[in-house]
Amino acid sequence: MKRINAVQNHIFIDGQNLYLSAKRAFGLRYPDFDIPALGRHLSDRIDPEQDAVIRFYIGMPVKRFSPRWTAFWTNKLQAARDAGIDVTTRELRYLTESDPHAPGGFRVISAREKGIDLRIALDVMAAARRSDCANIMIVSRDQDFREVIGDVQNMCAFTRRDIGLWSAFPEVLDASSLNRGVDGTREIRITRSQYDRLRDPADYRIEARPVEPEVEAVSI
Repeated sequence: MKRINAVQNHIFIDGQNLYLSAKRAFGLRYPDFDIPALGRHLSDRIDPEQDAVIRFYIGMPVKRFSPRWTAFWTNKLQAARDAGIDVTTRELRYLTESDPHAPGGFRVISAREKGIDLRIALDVMAAARRSDCANIMIVSRDQDFREVIGDVQNMCAFTRRDIGLWSAFPEVLDASSLNRGVDGTREIRITRSQYDRLRDPADYRIEARPVEPEVEAVSI
């Protein structure tokens, strides 16, 4: 049960970065993490006595280009919202080229995620300005977030506050150079065994047909 006026852990999950990191670390075929369970797990590892405010961010596929992945994320994100997660999406932008043999006469070369990092940074600063903010965690290895971490540190120094700054990421056993969180934060690694306990029991894919090939989004 939530406590009234309790201080809070604010968890910001960069969905695309998390998936690509977990794919590299654990060989995932699709994003099967349980968003609410993951957020609560990480909040408890910071401080189990605090309430968790969990926000999830993802670039959304466009139905015209990827109908099955659009359906997957629509269903998965609705389940997350129903569980109390604050979800933010931005429509993916697609680069295509003509191909007379492809449906519609074109094929998708790449999909780009735009605006997610900026939205996360703005929301991090908004959380840091709250008097009930005890800790901030960014679930990402993206070093672009080191600037907003620096801004929060400067704000804390100016206002004489102490906010815990954290980042979390899947642990890669065969490439230690990838085991690095956002500069200026305390790091939490998500091991394979921990991740396995945080898998979503629901499967939002359409099982009657093969999984549609995924075009990985790139943040810009």
